[in-house]
Amino acid sequence: MTNVIKELRSYPQVSVIVVALLIIIATVSIFNSRVEKDTPTRPLVDFPLVLGKWVGNQQPMIASIVDFLKVSDYAMVDYKSDGHLVNLYIAYYQSLDEEAFPHTPRRCIPAGGWEIETLSEIELGQREARRVKIVNGGLTQIVYYWYQQGDDSVAGEYQLKWNTMLRSLWEGRTDTSLVRLTTPVANDESDNEADARLMAFARDLEFELIRRLN
Repeated sequence: MTNVIKELRSYPQVSVIVVALLIIIATVSIFNSRVEKDTPTRPLVDFPLVLGKWVGNQQPMIASIVDFLKVSDYAMVDYKSDGHLVNLYIAYYQSLDEEAFPHTPRRCIPAGGWEIETLSEIELGQREARRVKIVNGGLTQIVYYWYQQGDDSVAGEYQLKWNTMLRSLWEGRTDTSLVRLTTPVANDESDNEADARLMAFARDLEFELIRRLN
């Protein structure tokens, strides 16, 4: 053991790497052995069908898809206003693990036959979100999505994993929601008009997100 310590002192860069690896191993061990706190939430099944000027229609998923996604609860609603449509999808996970983890839209969208034309990060009120422009034949849609963890929200999948680990260690909970907004871009409108619609809808949605997901 003494010889190993001497060798590490001779190569300080190696020492740093070894220490970092030990910290990672210890963190993963704590993460895997965690006991999560009970985190009661308001159910999403009765998510309001009226948000500001938007009137919604629930779109239930078939049981096999719900089982595949491993969601604890979800809301899928088509909202309409002034002839325009916004689809809201919220997938809630009471606890995250290797089996139950949000399916990133970056993978689900191509699997549904759509092609991602552009992908960027945007500011949506007080949160960061991903903006995705998708096309399928002559159809175009704009998608916003982010991950909600209590008061915090993150846009990227790697950041989600990092936040989940820290939150598990410090708060004893990993409950997470994927929030996704989608609107078609009509032939007679611009992308900017579709973006304005999603941003306006997100403002009308904010109160219910705080009420149910925090």
